[in-house]
Amino acid sequence: MILYRLTDYTIDGYNATYKLETEISPSVEKCYVDIHALLSLEKLVTGPITKLEELLSIETALRALVFHDSVHFLQPAYEEFYFSSLENKPIRLINSESKESEISETLELMRHANFHGHNSTVDFQIYCFNDDKTAQKYISQYNARKHQILQQEKLQEKNGHLSGIKKTSLLHMDKGNFVHLANSREEYFEDIFKKSETLVKKFLRPIPAGGKPAYLTDPLFKKHIEQVGKFNPTSFFHSLDNDWRKFENKSLKYILKIPISPLLAILLNRASSRSAIPSEIIAMREEFQSARAELWHHLDDAMLRSTDDPEVAFRIMTMIENDAKNIVPRAFRTDGQIFPFIFKFFGRILLSENLGIQDSISDVLQSDVARSIHSVEAANILIQNFQKIEWSNLLSKHFSDAEINHIMESQWS
Repeated sequence: MILYRLTDYTIDGYNATYKLETEISPSVEKCYVDIHALLSLEKLVTGPITKLEELLSIETALRALVFHDSVHFLQPAYEEFYFSSLENKPIRLINSESKESEISETLELMRHANFHGHNSTVDFQIYCFNDDKTAQKYISQYNARKHQILQQEKLQEKNGHLSGIKKTSLLHMDKGNFVHLANSREEYFEDIFKKSETLVKKFLRPIPAGGKPAYLTDPLFKKHIEQVGKFNPTSFFHSLDNDWRKFENKSLKYILKIPISPLLAILLNRASSRSAIPSEIIAMREEFQSARAELWHHLDDAMLRSTDDPEVAFRIMTMIENDAKNIVPRAFRTDGQIFPFIFKFFGRILLSENLGIQDSISDVLQSDVARSIHSVEAANILIQNFQKIEWSNLLSKHFSDAEINHIMESQWS
């Protein structure tokens, strides 16, 4: 396949991009994730994992899958006129960098997550030929026709037939110029799309317009995260991640040879083997179903109130951030686990009632003890899962020594 672009002309609509309809539905219902994250998750099942970056991508995929009902992804695409031969009319096609076929081991999981892909068309005026001989013959015919049209216009202008008409080279698509792009469709995406910041931005543009969270892991897209991630639950995850990093630096680095992120740690602990990972993620999705709905209800409520009632919005976001900040300290506290802590809390209430000291119940409810019972259900579920992690064999249960060594080496490359 030989690809050329026809330049120097514009047709109405040809410079448009794929549009995602702006939705008012709750954010929990849908999110966007790049295929890079989903393929990393696929690799966690099939192996081998060789880079730390892959583990970070897996964590991002897990957050999309666990904290949203359905997962959608955009894939870059371009519109082409395909010539099988010059004797046949060209076929108008949309070609995408589709990698859905590479998802096989996690296919049932993707079905559970209502997995759906969208083509984001970033380029037009692409002409595709089976071979260079056909391409050159068509371009030669095209240039001859263009020359003829230009000569006719010059003659009409000389005779005054075009007087009063604004001259422009954009009136007819037979006035463009052909520029060679690539020798295959795969080459187009690797050497044209991925190296063009303009096309990458055009590809990402529909996501913020759709009004849904986006989870990006591809290095090509991550630098534009501020552009597309304005609907993301950063207030929750940022606080959790900050405390998790402190926990890693103070404790985990002495137990684990490689960094493991929060949800990935839970998944590895719960799964009996790598082949069991997809079904365990489905179980996590079901476990977090009401929790994610509640979390997103708070986040959406705060966003809606941010203009008309900023004080209430601030209180909501503060509650979410405080709950997230307390997850790691409460889960890994050294003076007792959460269940004894809750027992102590209810025990104090019962003791107060038995003694007839009713006023002290109010004091207890406002104490630090009461605040340990989180108002965000997702925080409670995370705490309970963290407390069940068996760190000693977390890595050896799933990764070979060679994989762990490769991941360790990748941290310094």
